[in-house]
Amino acid sequence: MATHVQLLVTLTLFIGSSHSRDIIPRWPADFGRVATEPRNDPDFSDFDNREELESRSGRRHESRRYQPNMHPFQQPAQQDDVQLSPSYKNDFEEVAGWPQSQLKLGQISAVTFDTSGNVVIFHRGDHVWDATTFDNSDTYLKKNEGPIEKNTIITLNPDSGQVIHQWGANLFFIPHGITIDSSGNVFLTDVALHQVFKFPPRGGQGKPLMVLGTRFEHGADRNHFCKPTAVAVTKSGDFFVADGYCNHRVIKFNSKGEFLMQFGQRAHTLDPDQMKPLPPSAFSIPHALALIEDKNLISVADRENGRIQIFRINNGSFAGQIKLREFGRRLFSIAYTPLQGGMLFAVNGPDFYDASIPVRGFAIGISSRQVVSTFGNFKNPHDLTVSYDGREVYVAEIDPYKITKFIDKSSGNATIQRVESPAVVEDKAPPAVEITESPRQFLPMIEESPHVLPQSVEALIVVAALVSISMVAVIFVLVRRRGRGPCCYWFCNKKWHVGRTPTETFKLGHLLDPHSGFELVGQEMSDEEIDDESDPLSNSFATKA
Repeated sequence: MATHVQLLVTLTLFIGSSHSRDIIPRWPADFGRVATEPRNDPDFSDFDNREELESRSGRRHESRRYQPNMHPFQQPAQQDDVQLSPSYKNDFEEVAGWPQSQLKLGQISAVTFDTSGNVVIFHRGDHVWDATTFDNSDTYLKKNEGPIEKNTIITLNPDSGQVIHQWGANLFFIPHGITIDSSGNVFLTDVALHQVFKFPPRGGQGKPLMVLGTRFEHGADRNHFCKPTAVAVTKSGDFFVADGYCNHRVIKFNSKGEFLMQFGQRAHTLDPDQMKPLPPSAFSIPHALALIEDKNLISVADRENGRIQIFRINNGSFAGQIKLREFGRRLFSIAYTPLQGGMLFAVNGPDFYDASIPVRGFAIGISSRQVVSTFGNFKNPHDLTVSYDGREVYVAEIDPYKITKFIDKSSGNATIQRVESPAVVEDKAPPAVEITESPRQFLPMIEESPHVLPQSVEALIVVAALVSISMVAVIFVLVRRRGRGPCCYWFCNKKWHVGRTPTETFKLGHLLDPHSGFELVGQEMSDEEIDDESDPLSNSFATKA
């Protein structure tokens, strides 16, 4: 009997060690102290140095210090992969003299591609976001100045940089994010209006197809935003909104603009010298979004936490993160291409606490989480975009007001096939119009289908149950053989039995009697426990500790 017990125990330990990566919780017991930030969040990249930032905003922006004791998903790559080193490849070179046209632009807040491969930028004209733009309750203070009178959305030829089309005058106050879906529809965010817009291709007649949020009215419910930053649109038409500077959340809507779900929370570390790891889904300004749709994921540039967080598209559960020392404390924007199994492009921002951190762009393998290449030398980058084939990257800056083009040197001089662009068209500025919309009725949050236990968990539960039953059986047999002593007293005289009287002959079947003894205990799965086969990143992130 002892031999059989030892065999069962050895088998249990072997299976447990083989699958411990899947079932043993490795979250830290305490994620650290989390507090609410002050509500006035100016666009820090508008400022050139730390002193000016602190004097204008009236507060110090707390620094964050990386600590190694964190969940494997939160860990950066190994030391050799994250050290600051000039040895990184620089596969991308800046295209001098692009754009050729003499554009008169304001702060360029966003850049993207249209369906023809043309470059589209969103800029602020003569409006500037500084410490006088909002009050401490996030209310826009310059409504009396009216909207931007110039065209704010400009389409450029990617080869020459010549203007192809422009529109968007007298519509926006403080532009921020732009995204164009597969049908050519244009999604835009305005942090002053606290609204998200969907326009037809190239703006149509200047009338939006959809408006979410209430004009100049911020809030944190399903009908309001507070300084929304970015939009990402799936192939099905569902879309995500990063909401943004105040609410620190990401919201998913269906193609009709009806609420589906949201995830995220505000988090900020109080004591940078004793900082503990921030929890997943905690944002300090979700500043940009990039879909990784071939892997059913969406990534978020968690700006003031200096990291990329990755979530599952279907339910918003946390899938992993990329946090590298090269990023410093601030990461402004991200873009994705399925090139080479999936590449994320990112750009960091000026670090007010460590001037030695270069401000530049990164190409990162999404599975390895290693920097493949770096490019550029920027002052205040705000957004970037990458072509589908990964050969062209465009970076938008808000100071200086410029757009920079980079091309992949390793691709040689092969001709890039493009759809021919139409002749230059400039929309005349329409009169200022106030865009209003009646309150939208949102659907209740979609409830996710129950999760399925991974096979490794099921196997371990079965083995553990068998071992427990065997151990109980051995104890009962030993007690029956001895017939006396303290064990017999407790198990016989006190009637610690399972579905039988002390005088009955012991039968193992009594232990499995469904009508007496044990009761089923309900188990609820967290969002983290999913089938590895359905999550293309679970293995790569889990194994890169």
